[in-house]
Amino acid sequence: MTNDLSRFCTSDTLNHPFSVDPTFDFGRYEITPVTYKHLFLISKRTGSAPSFLGPTAIHYSKTKIVYKNIFHAIANASPDLAEKCQGFITDGEESLYKAIKEELKHATGLRCFRHFQQNCRDKLYKVGIQKTNQQRVFIDTVFGCDKTEGVLDAEDEEDFQSRMLAAKAKLDPLEVEITCKKPEFCLYLENHSKMITTCMLATAREQAGMPNTNFGKAAKCYSNQSESINNKLTRAKEAISNIGKNKDTMTKLEFTRDVFEEVDRHQQEELMLAICGLSSEFELAEIVDYVKLSPDQWFDLSPHERKLYTKAFNEMSVQEALKRKNIAIKNMAYLEENEYKQFSLDVKQSLKPMESWSEVLINAVVDRALELLNCPCKVQREPSTDVNARKTYLVAAKDTKKGWYKCVVYKGHVNCSCPCYKYRSMCKHSLCVAEIEGILSSHLDRLKKSPRRTAPSKSHLLEPPKEARGKKGGSHRNPWLPKKDSTITQCPFTEIYHNNNPFVVMFLEEAPNAKHCMYCKMEFPRILVSSPFNIMLAHQERWMYPSANGERLPSAKFTTKFYCVKRQCILGRFPYFRPSLVKIPAETRSKLEESHVNILSRELDLNLLP
Repeated sequence: MTNDLSRFCTSDTLNHPFSVDPTFDFGRYEITPVTYKHLFLISKRTGSAPSFLGPTAIHYSKTKIVYKNIFHAIANASPDLAEKCQGFITDGEESLYKAIKEELKHATGLRCFRHFQQNCRDKLYKVGIQKTNQQRVFIDTVFGCDKTEGVLDAEDEEDFQSRMLAAKAKLDPLEVEITCKKPEFCLYLENHSKMITTCMLATAREQAGMPNTNFGKAAKCYSNQSESINNKLTRAKEAISNIGKNKDTMTKLEFTRDVFEEVDRHQQEELMLAICGLSSEFELAEIVDYVKLSPDQWFDLSPHERKLYTKAFNEMSVQEALKRKNIAIKNMAYLEENEYKQFSLDVKQSLKPMESWSEVLINAVVDRALELLNCPCKVQREPSTDVNARKTYLVAAKDTKKGWYKCVVYKGHVNCSCPCYKYRSMCKHSLCVAEIEGILSSHLDRLKKSPRRTAPSKSHLLEPPKEARGKKGGSHRNPWLPKKDSTITQCPFTEIYHNNNPFVVMFLEEAPNAKHCMYCKMEFPRILVSSPFNIMLAHQERWMYPSANGERLPSAKFTTKFYCVKRQCILGRFPYFRPSLVKIPAETRSKLEESHVNILSRELDLNLLP
């Protein structure tokens, strides 16, 4: 697709602008297909170059930056499109036009005549000229009719201004007569004069590469090719909706797989049939009719040769077609499709009696060995300078750092360096190499006789239990250890030694060593801290510690513990708590907010009113 854009939109001798027209009603997203004229084909229905589906974008908004990203990707994928593209056609959408213009700086943007004509009709209807026969005079004056030229048939800007003056002298009195108001239609055209001279006059159409008509002027530009492709996409969507899919909720995957790819596949199939004259839609254009093949010649080629011939046709440039460059058939380089290889013996049946290998394992190994056997590039002979050295093969593998396993050929069998062969004496690599060397029968006989080893046990990596009586051997290295007494409390501190120390209100940032509340064990927030949950209570206390005599004594030193500002956390540890034990330092009080005051009042019955 991107290659065709470069072929048919950048040539100086045979060129046609591409067209862009966003479509809708496919799902909860936008579709913007790029369409182009395939100048090497002729449509049997219209007699002109058919429209082909090009790169198509799926997006969610129609902003300038989205369109710019789309065409930046298209320009990067299309050779010479950014530098040599001559023109493009849009429906007048400003964001789309500016985005393409910024990416394709040398291209001339054209405005669709039909869309601008509809805009003019809407303006006439708005100013009060609503009848069709009344509008026809204004439309024909601007766009022309039959053999009569209109304002937009001007050659250049100077010719446009002179035609505009003549049209204004004709249309203004007629508009006043019909609407009895100040004329506005010609003023509307003057406001769009810059767009008209840049995107619609004959000079702009010539620069964009529009073909000439029978009168010698560049043809008027329309977005017909975009509308034709949009219609094909819609028909494909409706065909899918008839088999049970809801077209309004079509996913992006369904659109890509069932609509976009199907339309593109059909066009490419018709193109391939056009080369041999069997297409019902297309035929080759005169410029490339010399590469046409007869049906007999076409079907004498193998399927691979047909694909290569079509690929060469799609890669042919306009300059090569003008030089009538032939597409070689007999000397065409291609890889022959080799016949699918099988083992010389029924390996699965031969290994089936082996009880140490399950049937699933045997089938998996044999099937993967067949895949290797039919991929010659994965099995290569290892080079060696020693003439008497054993034959060695390197077999490609993904599960090894080196990227291959080494298979050594012996007199009647093959050894492999992979883990599967090491512990089972059977692997896909050795089976494949044995078949290549013609020793598969003796290799299978050796497999039946060789002992099978199991994978190494990891039991030695387990830590022995703590109550184990030393290590194995004639004598114990360590004496026997009795089990730990489960009656000993895990924490030696039993309860709190009550005191009358104050509960100090602190902010979390003032105590970085405060981890969690000592009662509910809930961790204090440190990353996302919000008011009023950024304060806590600090309390100095001692714990009852069991002495050697079994007595409970208070600890010698005070330690600072931290608690949530919650009634249950404080009363659960200190039933004697009263609000007078709460202390708020002056610096902390100055930082308190209304939410802090509310939570202190609600949870601790603390009155902080001045």
